[in-house]
Amino acid sequence: MKIAIPVSGDRVSTVFDTADELFIIESKAGMPPVETKSLKGTPVIAKAAMLKTLDIQVLICGALPRPVEYMIETAGIRVIPFIRGTAEEVFAAFLKDNLDDHIFVMPGCRRQQIDTQTGLCRRGRAINGGGRNKK
Repeated sequence: MKIAIPVSGDRVSTVFDTADELFIIESKAGMPPVETKSLKGTPVIAKAAMLKTLDIQVLICGALPRPVEYMIETAGIRVIPFIRGTAEEVFAAFLKDNLDDHIFVMPGCRRQQIDTQTGLCRRGRAINGGGRNKK
């Protein structure tokens, strides 16, 4: 399985659009080989298209525009959004199925607020049928 993590420095890029590099990990038995691809100057649509070209199966990232996420998922790539931390810590947590831990979730979006159908944060949307005072 090939996993991609867009990074700025050694940390998951807060926003997919602004990532400097793509950290690519091929998860097999033993230690995974790591490769990096430069993303500097690459438009966001080209970054998304690059994932399919590189045969990525999972993208672990911070925030990303909804149309870009849809494009990536339509290409058959699983997107795990709203993640923060160093690429190494995030990858280790992914292998342990521990990305729900609060230290990996971006501020303002608890993992329990993630819509399981869309993968998007429900922040700002009423999830209990209300939220505004009715007069």
